[in-house]
Amino acid sequence: MAKACSGSCIHGVPACGSCGHGSAPSAVHFSVTTWNLLARSYTHHYFGHHGGDWWESETQTCQRYELAAREILRLKSDVVCLQELEDTFFQGDWNWCAKEFNNEYYQVAWDWNSPGTAVLLRASSSVERFGKLTVSNCCVAAVASLTVGGFRLMVVNAHLHPRQWKSLPQLQQVGEHLKGETLVVFAGDSNCLLYTSDAADERSSV
Repeated sequence: MAKACSGSCIHGVPACGSCGHGSAPSAVHFSVTTWNLLARSYTHHYFGHHGGDWWESETQTCQRYELAAREILRLKSDVVCLQELEDTFFQGDWNWCAKEFNNEYYQVAWDWNSPGTAVLLRASSSVERFGKLTVSNCCVAAVASLTVGGFRLMVVNAHLHPRQWKSLPQLQQVGEHLKGETLVVFAGDSNCLLYTSDAADERSSV
């Protein structure tokens, strides 16, 4: 929940809640869902960890995608962050709920990978895209600039590498694109955060 100021805020952030400007602030609610879809191209590695050596069948992928899409539709979140996303998730041959899902959600930011990450907005939501955000040389996260209740909010959807020596540079790269931003939602799949006892301290310093 965030509170929007009724007038010009001296802090430069309409939702800072500390300026005391104007009348009593009104509450603004919005919701975020984050979901790792498990890309079909990764299922071979997944089954390998469990003693198998096969790929998921096309029918299994279709069933999983449909279940995920229907649950996201049921939740009706304003913002959806997807990881391990492949184009097939939006195609009817692979997702039997694709048409209904595509009518309700549209992409506003995505990275360059496949499978990759994306930030989606609900078509009927009051949350809007804030201009066009172009993130150069960032292939580890989808970063969206949104307007929620009159203030600007950055949504970062990242899929971090499970190994700390790779995930920390990823976080640093994302941080370069967020300099000067006050309101940020960081979502996604962080995998295993604590491989070492000092991992938390190192990540908090990024």
